[in-house]
Amino acid sequence: MIGQILSLIPIQDFWQDSKRKFWKLLTVGIILSIVALSTIILSIIASPTKAFSATIYVPDSYPTIQAAVDAANIGDTIIVDPGTYTENVTVWKDHLTIRSKSGPEVTTIDGSLGEDYWTIFCNTNSTVSGFTIKMGGVGIYSAVSSPVIRDNIIVGSGDIGFDCSDSSIIITGNIIKGNDQIVERYLL
Repeated sequence: MIGQILSLIPIQDFWQDSKRKFWKLLTVGIILSIVALSTIILSIIASPTKAFSATIYVPDSYPTIQAAVDAANIGDTIIVDPGTYTENVTVWKDHLTIRSKSGPEVTTIDGSLGEDYWTIFCNTNSTVSGFTIKMGGVGIYSAVSSPVIRDNIIVGSGDIGFDCSDSSIIITGNIIKGNDQIVERYLL
């Protein structure tokens, strides 16, 4: 009886179908794996930030904030120790985070001796936080960018605390005082 049942099942056809299904599934699996791996690689390459961001310390790694910005790569973080930094800072690289280590009460960027009209010029999509920013014609100038300016004290700028031209600037948690004008915004 068992022999009669087994003779009814076409064993050769069963194994041929199984082999075809196996190779089809294996081929589909390989193709899906290649697509997934390609997607991961492309997302890393196209990412606006590096896969491995560095942290740069001022003044340990570089003596000035501007020197740290110049040496930084996309996605790096610059941490600034307490002190007064008499300089103008031009943030010209995308996706940097520049922040003070201990807050605006003890970390100052003083633009009084600089040649530029601004204390901080931010023409990128970067973040500046935790500083007292003072004594430029403009505290922070942003042009055609989307920076985040957070938790700063902008004080004693000759003209304007923030000057934004054609920017989508995010200003949050800042104290702006002692400037002739708080914010000026115009579109190019």
